[in-house]
Amino acid sequence: MTGIRVPARGGNGAVPEQQLPVSRAQEDLSRADRLGDHGASILARIVARAHQVSVTELFHHTRSRAPIAHTRQMAMYLMHVVLGRSLTQVGQFFRRDRTTVAHACSRIEDLRDVPEFDEELNRLEEEILRKTASPERNNRPATGTRAND
Repeated sequence: MTGIRVPARGGNGAVPEQQLPVSRAQEDLSRADRLGDHGASILARIVARAHQVSVTELFHHTRSRAPIAHTRQMAMYLMHVVLGRSLTQVGQFFRRDRTTVAHACSRIEDLRDVPEFDEELNRLEEEILRKTASPERNNRPATGTRAND
């Protein structure tokens, strides 16, 4: 079985490694697509690609790698702000608690005071809006058209 090693706390506080199937992230993304939340899976792919992180890594339950955790926090923030998902919905998508999402949003909002970081977020927001607004991607008719035409 190929997989990703992630720590899991045992009853004695030790952290034995477990295998997390690589396909788990793909399952999460396809679950989002089945539930009609194409925007969430598109957003995850955009943010992961921008930070040269695999989508699978966004779903890790580890805090040991700061760049991945930061990228995940950005994705959570953008999903909440750009796509308008509730903290609970974002948490469900990333398999995190809503308080974790609230913390992520607070950290990213604080970083928006740094001009370079704010510019990066603005670019990501624009790309997410452009790709999630596409009717073919969302399987719905364009605004102003009738489905029966």
